[in-house]
Amino acid sequence: MSGRGRDEKNWRLEMAAVADSLREMGYDIELPAIEAPETGLVARRDRADRTVLVAIDSGGRFRATLTWVVGEWPSRDVIGGAPVRVIDAVSRTVTITGQLERPEQVIDVVSDLDSIACRE
Repeated sequence: MSGRGRDEKNWRLEMAAVADSLREMGYDIELPAIEAPETGLVARRDRADRTVLVAIDSGGRFRATLTWVVGEWPSRDVIGGAPVRVIDAVSRTVTITGQLERPEQVIDVVSDLDSIACRE
């Protein structure tokens, strides 16, 4: 078996543990990762005005998308005769991609995403 094949097998075996660790950090694990975590996973955490979305495949490739609100302007209006509240918001999105060497790195990388999301 090639080194790459062994790496992917290791990732598939560890993906359920990675999902559990992300849940402990406050992430929701999206389907189909709950049913078949060995194929990869997508995890999402929403906090106040920030959202972190992390996707990891069974080979260690990852993508993190960080989105946060940088400005909001609320107003009131009437639509179809109904009074409504309208919020005009501007958000910023940062996408980070890379290749992890081993499953244990996921937690360190995801933990450090908060420091990136706080930059404005």
